[in-house]
Amino acid sequence: MEGAARVLVHLSRGGARPQRAAFLQSVTGHFCAPHEDTALVSAGLDCGRLVLADHSFPGSTSVLLQRPPFCPMKLLAEPQTATLPAELRGRGVDVGVAVLLQTSDRRVLLTRRAPGLSIFPNIWVPPGGHVEPDEQLLEVGLRELQEETGLRLEPGAVSWRMLGLWEVTLEQGWWVSGSKGTYKPGLSQPAPGTPWGACLSLAEPSRATGSSPVQVPAASRSHTPSPQSVFPPRLSRGLPCRHHIVAYLLLLAKETHQQLEARMQPDESEVSAYAWLEPPVLESIVAAGDVAESLGQVPSHLPATVRVTELSGGQAQATELPTATLLNTAPAHGEDVERVSTGTKFALQLWLDTTAK
Repeated sequence: MEGAARVLVHLSRGGARPQRAAFLQSVTGHFCAPHEDTALVSAGLDCGRLVLADHSFPGSTSVLLQRPPFCPMKLLAEPQTATLPAELRGRGVDVGVAVLLQTSDRRVLLTRRAPGLSIFPNIWVPPGGHVEPDEQLLEVGLRELQEETGLRLEPGAVSWRMLGLWEVTLEQGWWVSGSKGTYKPGLSQPAPGTPWGACLSLAEPSRATGSSPVQVPAASRSHTPSPQSVFPPRLSRGLPCRHHIVAYLLLLAKETHQQLEARMQPDESEVSAYAWLEPPVLESIVAAGDVAESLGQVPSHLPATVRVTELSGGQAQATELPTATLLNTAPAHGEDVERVSTGTKFALQLWLDTTAK
């Protein structure tokens, strides 16, 4: 809920007292040159806030912070920021967590978001969600993993580390008018008479067919989106409505994917499919990049399909998904396609770097 307590990002440079990050501030840009998009920072939860600093502090971890080169907070011009309402400019920067679960046989779990969700429908992501004020990062990851997949892992049953931090800007895309919400792809300004306060931010447009608007469930209209994956946020898709830093965690399970598979009980309202992917497929997902606007092209060394488990009507069924689907990249305009999210690719690259050491 909008009025609920939120864990926000605070920034510190040169030993100064941490200050709350501004909504319109590029967090990554606070620590790097304007032409750069990465920075090495120290990160840690402290008193219900995520502190990022250019120096170490008690309980902090040195980690890579990155933004996409087309990050709106990097590219926004002053005339554009002036059109945003004061309540939006004063929101601050929220915090989310997503987990890459690696099995003992070196497979990684990805889930496909349910098609009826207002956020990231049909996009492949790791489990993840928002941070409660009294939670530690690992607690968030384990809670979200259990809520989405039914897998309950005790903190002592896994080893973990923070892989990296991804800066996410969610664009305007959903407008609520009266008692119903409608989706208008590529909308950059509200319809006449629509209040800014009614904007529901989305990181990914819904895959609506034709020009008919998608109705937003009442529960979605009252729920603050949690950044479970990243869409390449471009100004062409509208001005920003939400701003997050997502902490990607690597969880190392002691069990094989078959052992964990036997305990899977996914929440069909959030997950429509899941897959235990092997390194060659994951490497190709990362290599596909994010900028090219073409359908996935499968390298010759990969199989034409990958085994996934699809959920429907309370039943789970193994099926084959074209490998090309996972190699799709995000279009700059128009309807989205089923693919792996941008933030997931960032995390997978860091995971590959870790396994190569």
